[in-house]
Amino acid sequence: MTKKRTKAASERREAERRTKVARAVELLEEGVSGILDSENFRDYLRFMAAFHRYSPNNSLLIYLQRPDATRVAGYKRWQELGRQVRRDEEGLRIFAPRFRKVEPDERREAGAQAEIEGNAGEAREDGEKARILSGFKVVKVFALEQTDPIPGAPPLPEAPRPGAVDSGRAGEVAAAARLETGLKGLLAAERVRVLEEDLHGRYGQYDRRKKEISLRRGMPPVERTSTLCHEAIHHLLHAERSGATEDKKGTREVEAEGAAFAVFSYFGLDTSAFSFAYVANFAGRTEVL
Repeated sequence: MTKKRTKAASERREAERRTKVARAVELLEEGVSGILDSENFRDYLRFMAAFHRYSPNNSLLIYLQRPDATRVAGYKRWQELGRQVRRDEEGLRIFAPRFRKVEPDERREAGAQAEIEGNAGEAREDGEKARILSGFKVVKVFALEQTDPIPGAPPLPEAPRPGAVDSGRAGEVAAAARLETGLKGLLAAERVRVLEEDLHGRYGQYDRRKKEISLRRGMPPVERTSTLCHEAIHHLLHAERSGATEDKKGTREVEAEGAAFAVFSYFGLDTSAFSFAYVANFAGRTEVL
């Protein structure tokens, strides 16, 4: 009888987990429809820049449930940080991975899903069990705005962010120059050449076969760095893709420009005027966004 009850309880918990995951997926699908215009998409990308450590799905879930959130953490983590979640505050639902332990032979069969603690790409030599991703569950986190300081606790440490951008065009140019230096260093490590050429009617282009990025000669510094970032993202995300149809091209362009905008937002630079005239060409297309 005890085994039957245990099995029934386990099946009930699994059914509840699946229901929670399904509801979170529905929230994501509904949310995508709500960010299809350029303005909402821009706001979401700015939000995502602040939550870049979270997966795209989780950052969107947080945005949909609490668009004013600046930081999130679990209930106990907030207490460790000297904050108390207020009574009756509703947690924000996000996805968390579920793992299970397997024997080395089963781990090899699992292939790309395997995740070994300390080294995700190699089996343990000591024969210890590995962990593989078996699915996802829904957990709750709370925004900083849902908490109050615990009396006597030290103040909350500031979240690490890049240095502030000095006001005015000169400050933006200096910040863009620092970002451009970092991008060129990354591309050099990837063995991608960066050229300036007379590109008629185009800001930039990426040739995956030659591993070359071409930028239009004479662009203003901020626009040049934004274009370099856009083309660098094409290399990082799309170098292995080929045979693009027009729809696939649209998806790649929105991915590249959206990611470039998020990177610039993270570093305190606003390229809305430059980026969203471009993204607007694809706005309103669910399959792209």
